[in-house]
Amino acid sequence: MLNLIKSVKDVSLQSIKASNNIAYLNSTVTDPSCQRIAQRMSEMTPEMLGVTGPDDPYHFQGPLNRVTITGENSEDYRLVLFFIKKGTRMPLHDHPNMSVFFRVLFGELKYTGYDKLDDKFKFNSFSSDEYCELLETKTSIKAKKTREMSLKKDSLLYVRPSANNMH
Repeated sequence: MLNLIKSVKDVSLQSIKASNNIAYLNSTVTDPSCQRIAQRMSEMTPEMLGVTGPDDPYHFQGPLNRVTITGENSEDYRLVLFFIKKGTRMPLHDHPNMSVFFRVLFGELKYTGYDKLDDKFKFNSFSSDEYCELLETKTSIKAKKTREMSLKKDSLLYVRPSANNMH
């Protein structure tokens, strides 16, 4: 687990050094540091994380439970475990200008990814005031379905800032 935390922090530092620009974030899938994160995530087992399985009463108390491993107070990175009860549907959301790694430890996750069509929304190029107005007016953002898949045990998925980020 410590190696995974170190790898996540390393990628965060590289991103900061690159000024968190979109070109860097979109290319990280081939970056050796990101490859190390994927490798270390693949090596994790539920037992290593203290999880007994899909019926674990502690981790599956509600439909969606979250445990933050590191980065709770950081805007630059976060390593989080999500425990989603069977049958739970997450609302459509995105991770603005973030790269996200997913790994399914057990069960199955149906995933539908969308790409925002307008560059202003794809790269979240708007002010805080504009963002508040978008929320207040419930503005629809045009997007195209780009990926539909079923992730099974040990599946890894990497989501980039401008590709499949809305899901």
